[in-house]
Amino acid sequence: MSVIKVNPYDREFFVRTVLTLSLIFSMFLSPSYSVAKETRCGWFYNPTPGNAWLIDRHGWWGIGTQGGFQATGIWPILPEQVNTNRNYGYGCACMVVTTNKSSGRSRIVRIHSAKGLPLRNCRTDKTLPSEYNWQHSDY
Repeated sequence: MSVIKVNPYDREFFVRTVLTLSLIFSMFLSPSYSVAKETRCGWFYNPTPGNAWLIDRHGWWGIGTQGGFQATGIWPILPEQVNTNRNYGYGCACMVVTTNKSSGRSRIVRIHSAKGLPLRNCRTDKTLPSEYNWQHSDY
């Protein structure tokens, strides 16, 4: 029977290499966003083509920016809308979504379902910011 002698330096290098590679692979394999579906209700704000946010009791959730990030899924069809820029504006909606908070800003990365609601739902919800307060925000 032969005995293999391992140099302690080589073993330490091996362990560090394995741990480092495990960490790197786990970062690529694990999603950086919540995989649980969340229901979020609030103001659906679509001021211009390709730009949209959902403003709920937790703050602003980016849905898309023109020429940039766009969540997958279908935006809500609003039964009532306040037009602020021709055919663009805001309304009230509930959405079942997957979110990502790791980018420094809260984003909706996937819309599983969305339903437009009457404006009175958001206007009477005390947990939501008033429509007059968030319109002048510096998001």
